Amino acid sequence: MNPQYDAVGAHFNSESFHQSRTLTQDALRLFAEQIRSGMTCRESIKLCNSIMTSLGATKLWHQTFVRFGKNTILGYEDPLELDAVLGESDIVTVDVGPVFYGHEGDGGTTIVMGHNDEYLRIVQDVKKVFSETEQAWREQKLSGAQLYAFASQMAAKMGWRSIPNYVRGHRVADFPHSVHWQGDLASCDATPSPDRWVLEIQIADPELRFGAFYEDVLTAAP
Repeated sequence: MNPQYDAVGAHFNSESFHQSRTLTQDALRLFAEQIRSGMTCRESIKLCNSIMTSLGATKLWHQTFVRFGKNTILGYEDPLELDAVLGESDIVTVDVGPVFYGHEGDGGTTIVMGHNDEYLRIVQDVKKVFSETEQAWREQKLSGAQLYAFASQMAAKMGWRSIPNYVRGHRVADFPHSVHWQGDLASCDATPSPDRWVLEIQIADPELRFGAFYEDVLTAAP
């Protein structure tokens, strides 16, 4: 552990942190099962928030982001198109930040509606970029900056465009992590420690017609 980057509060509990991560992944899975074509972005966010509350989330440490179609190339700072309607053949990115047991969950994924081959391929590839970047971190002890360089190169080899200016990774801990550290992972010049950092990956079609997103906590074991 690096005290400069990895500080947590007095109430941080590893078991609670892992439970929060599990419940966050459960919420994303349930959302993917329940979202339906014809929903507006506003309705889908309401559904996602309701699922997290039903699982025991006491608050959201960041707002819920759901984007459809062409909006999946957008980033955290861009406004949501709340009246956008989900099509029969469409692509959806979702980014959630619930708090369970006083600890921050954070996760993101991409969902395909219908059977568009390009959408299905980018969803498979964004998960592959994440998993191989995480594996490189485990094996090579890469710094945060090196992780994003690795991910960008890998995405390019697959024929996708990475968007590192939108997603740069960040700390998670007992809520709120920001009192301990506010910097992003891509600017971290040390090797990130397990169970303290979120790796975010966003890639896009070279013509920026659509994108895909995936994020999870960096963990010591697969």
